[in-house]
Amino acid sequence: IPQQDLKRFLGYSGIAHAGFVLMALATHSIDGANAILYYLAAYLFANTGAFLVVIVVSRTADNSHMDRVDGLADRSPFLAFALTVSMLSLAGVPPLAGFFAKWMVLRAAISQPELLWLVILSGVMIVVSLYYYLCIIKRMYMRPAQDSSVLEISGVSRWLLLGCVLASVTFGLWQQPLVELARRGAASLFG
Repeated sequence: IPQQDLKRFLGYSGIAHAGFVLMALATHSIDGANAILYYLAAYLFANTGAFLVVIVVSRTADNSHMDRVDGLADRSPFLAFALTVSMLSLAGVPPLAGFFAKWMVLRAAISQPELLWLVILSGVMIVVSLYYYLCIIKRMYMRPAQDSSVLEISGVSRWLLLGCVLASVTFGLWQQPLVELARRGAASLFG
């Protein structure tokens, strides 16, 4: 809870996301397998974007303390926007891919009566995690920057971040292509 290192924060976040994957796995169903595959793709885009921003903001000070994102919106609006989309997708906020991924997992798990307690607990923990993700966003937009220099990012990093943002938004609004790929993959496991 009091974590002040961004990389560790994202690492602990990864543990929570692994719990969602395990919950889908516990359903022992094709819906659970579909949810796992979609979830992993959504998580890939959101987490890659978040870690890339953390790498860019921490390279100037050789640390990844939370205060590195303070005032990021003033230093680099694009990085702040990319990290915002990544955090909201990881939190499961609509209309991003992370929301639909969590919804698929919860839908698969709720079909199993013995997992109902886990679905309820997960719902509560989604709200708790939203608070922590929003704290990062608040730091970027509402706190003054510790360092007022403008952050430069390479063209490759910019394109990669843009791709992660677009994927999180696109697969949140238009899930069908990724859902269809997940269905094909899951069908091969259960076929």
